Amino acid sequence: MGRLLTCILLLFEIGWAKFRSALPEAKLAREAEIAYQMVCMITDYDCWKDDGEPVTVEIVNGHLKANADNASRLLVQIVASLEDLIQSEKLGTWLHGSMKYSIATARDEWDPEVAKKIAYILPHVVGDN
Repeated sequence: MGRLLTCILLLFEIGWAKFRSALPEAKLAREAEIAYQMVCMITDYDCWKDDGEPVTVEIVNGHLKANADNASRLLVQIVASLEDLIQSEKLGTWLHGSMKYSIATARDEWDPEVAKKIAYILPHVVGDN
C-alpha cells in the first residue's frame, strides 16, 4: 500500500506544478518497482486554438479547480476499486524482481553507501543472493 500511496502523492505533488515530460518519473518508478500511472488534465488550449476569445487567468484557475475536483473523485474511485489488491499487496506484483539483474557492476565493486541507498527501496536486489 505504501508504494501506491507514494505514487499517488507524487502525482498530486508534481502533476500540476508545471508541464514537463513524464519520462523521468516513469523511469524512476520503474527502477523502484512501483506501478505508475499518470493522469493528465488540461488547463487551457490557447497554444493551439486560434478562434474564440483569449484564455484568461480566471479560465485557467477555473480549469485548475475543476481538475482538482475531478482528480479527487478519480482517486477515491481508483483506490476503492483496487482496495482488495492494495490490502493483499498484490498490486503491481508483476514489477517485483524486475530490477534484480539490472545492476551491471560486479557485486564486489559496489560502493557500500550506494548499495545501502538502493537497499532502502529494493532490499531484494541488494540483499544476499
